[in-house]
Amino acid sequence: MNPIFPINRRVAIGIIATSLTVANPTITRADSSQPLGIIRLESRTVKAILEEGKKIANEMMDRASFLADRTVAHGAAELSLILENLRNAFGETLDKGFNELNKEEKSLFLDLNHTIESIESRAINLEDAASLNVMEAAKHTWLAKPSLDFYISRIDGCVVADQEADFPIAVKGLGFGFHETKSSSSVIEVSVGDKPLAFSAIRQEQSHVAVIHVPNRYIRPLFSDDKIASVPLTFKVTNKGFLGVNTRTVTVPIIVLPRNGASIKLVEFVEKQVFGNPREHTIEVTRRSDGEPEDRTERWTCGENQRIISVEYVAPKFNAGFCYSLRYRGTHRAYDADFDITNGGKTAVVFRHMGVLTCYYNVKYETLTTITEERTTVLNSVMFNTPIEIHLSPDNKNANFRITGTTFDKKKIFVTNETMSTDTGKMRVMGVGKIGDHSRLILKLVP
Repeated sequence: MNPIFPINRRVAIGIIATSLTVANPTITRADSSQPLGIIRLESRTVKAILEEGKKIANEMMDRASFLADRTVAHGAAELSLILENLRNAFGETLDKGFNELNKEEKSLFLDLNHTIESIESRAINLEDAASLNVMEAAKHTWLAKPSLDFYISRIDGCVVADQEADFPIAVKGLGFGFHETKSSSSVIEVSVGDKPLAFSAIRQEQSHVAVIHVPNRYIRPLFSDDKIASVPLTFKVTNKGFLGVNTRTVTVPIIVLPRNGASIKLVEFVEKQVFGNPREHTIEVTRRSDGEPEDRTERWTCGENQRIISVEYVAPKFNAGFCYSLRYRGTHRAYDADFDITNGGKTAVVFRHMGVLTCYYNVKYETLTTITEERTTVLNSVMFNTPIEIHLSPDNKNANFRITGTTFDKKKIFVTNETMSTDTGKMRVMGVGKIGDHSRLILKLVP
């Protein structure tokens, strides 16, 4: 049966075949030694071309699972959606040979090959990593064609991480919602793998949106610790209008991310005050003439942020035998250092009984300084959508920290206490607050 309404294939195919090449370079794919390959076009039917494209998409998904490469998985899913739109757009002309196509139709498949080649070096924007979007690249022409009656422009929620709740998936496009006239209607049937969904799990919203709530029990058994998995999501859409009934099916993969999403290292920067930077001050003890007292006492006081750690006696170079300890004279310690450290370690008092000469005491002291000490916590298995509580050291009064790490697909994580209020990519800081004598940090890794 021919489509109910005529379909402009140039619009329905061409713009979606360019969508994989338009993105912001935020996530890049893992290296792989094997090229993805392209589709052979000459002397083949449209059906055969699309079947080979589907084979390439399946190989890409297998590669993504083996390499834990989210970008390739995303590319495989978008390629699958493009191929499904192509198949539905060509309708009953799938047996037409490539050589029979006109120039514009041939260019669509050349664009498709360029799209496949681009996946080798493509990127996806972090914000679009959970969606399949074949509309953004050409929204200025897609919506301007009222002749289209069926296509899928975007699927949100098709990249999933482990969670307790069900998985909502929103499908946008023509033929996926209430029609504006009473003379037509659409019925949507959905299955995940070989499991059909109840009609109550499908809610049609607005004029071109359907929201499917996939039960948790359908997806959760597929999660593994370190591998990407996928399961086919199939839509069967039956449109009933005054010209008759038309049924289309679309199958795209749901990408199932690993449970262990990242490994991170948290470094706390703890400021501590310690005494250091030792220096010396010399106290000179002098008796200049016989008329001056033989018993001499001198003192020196360091600064408020300093402390005295030792005192050393330096005998005179000449006549050292005439310079005695004041308080130990007449004992075996008669020539030893004679001093006291008082005033809480801040004042040195030195004593000498001496002739006419000069001797010295070297006072060693330290200054109180602030240093930064690093304390490290390593978390090797951070799960998606699961809050992580980290209790910081009580010495970390200002809650200073830096988080670095790598996601399962080799993307970098970098967050600090100074950047946590900005867009920090996959690792989000949900809160920092005081708990008793220390701070608690709450993190969450988002898909």
